[in-house]
Amino acid sequence: LRYAALAAAAALFVMAGYGFLFRARSAWVESGSVALLGPTARNIKAGKVLSPGDVVATSDQGEATLAGEPGRLRVALRPKTIARITDPRSGTALQVLRGEAYCRGSAGENTPLVASPLANVAAGPGAFSLNVTPEATVTSVPAGTIQPFKGVVTLAAHDGAARVLVPGQTSGPMPLQRGQVL
Repeated sequence: LRYAALAAAAALFVMAGYGFLFRARSAWVESGSVALLGPTARNIKAGKVLSPGDVVATSDQGEATLAGEPGRLRVALRPKTIARITDPRSGTALQVLRGEAYCRGSAGENTPLVASPLANVAAGPGAFSLNVTPEATVTSVPAGTIQPFKGVVTLAAHDGAARVLVPGQTSGPMPLQRGQVL
């Protein structure tokens, strides 16, 4: 019985530690408000935690700031922006689906990424903006079909040196120097 009690206590300790780490790595609305899209649609105000998989949108005139991994990533969403919160354990904190985001990350190799349809960006010690403008499509796409992205993704480095990873390039993350636009 003693060994069973120790094993149960160890399992609870591990689960509690995992829960603490997972909560510490979540994203939340720091300022402004966003609309949560999908079957549980509602407005989310500052201070509310977002879950992986949540798709959020800013209004036509509204802006919001999301924070992730305490003190490590700040993302300002401009008006008319749609973004998906991803699982922070994967290293990617946010996918910008449409609109514009201004991002600032802390120094360090494990700064969370902000993804776009064409590239992943780690803010590193600097700041960058990401503008995603999909082409308007008039054809309907059957449910479950993966459609390649058509449109324009613009990255601009504002300070420091963000790193960008472009799918199909094997050279690894490429630095974005101050003032550089891709």
